[in-house]
Amino acid sequence: MGIVERREREKEEMRKLILETSLKLFVQLGFENVSMRTIADAIEYSVGTLYLYFKDKDEIFFSLFKQGFELFYHRQQKLATIEDSLERMKQHAREYIEFAFENPAMYEIMFVLKSPMKHVEKDNDIPVSAASFQALVSSVQQCMDDGYLAKTDVYAASLYIWGTVHGIVTLIQSKRMFCDEGAEVSNSLAAVEAMFLQMQ
Repeated sequence: MGIVERREREKEEMRKLILETSLKLFVQLGFENVSMRTIADAIEYSVGTLYLYFKDKDEIFFSLFKQGFELFYHRQQKLATIEDSLERMKQHAREYIEFAFENPAMYEIMFVLKSPMKHVEKDNDIPVSAASFQALVSSVQQCMDDGYLAKTDVYAASLYIWGTVHGIVTLIQSKRMFCDEGAEVSNSLAAVEAMFLQMQ
């Protein structure tokens, strides 16, 4: 391996270390309570080193945010081959639930922790999150067209489904809803099935 390749690999490893450490700190301490110095101390490097990779902690947050949605959207795309629209929508819910319990820290970054608004206002920063929601909207619309769901405003219905699934996941993760250990996904799916029945 040449010098240039080795340096690029070292840069990528450092960036990965910063992101992984920041993810843990944001979830454990809260975004507002974490500074660039907090992160630097945790990885045992100078604050100046962090600024070589990220301009501020907001940029670190949104790098994690986009990384999470890229992972989740990749899982969503695999569902496009399911022909039955209701089954495809149910699998969307399953992927969301499984992703949440497999990646609890990343899920908090994506859907729970308050995010820095100055980055949220830049739509071009988060196109993959919009694409992820649009995948749900498309599945809901197809279910309505196929007669599985009552026809109504597709965006309102999509928000209702997302909000319900998110609420169930959050209640279980925060220990506000009793759930046997190891049964988190199955219990969540049972609640989602009940929701779909009510919407038909």
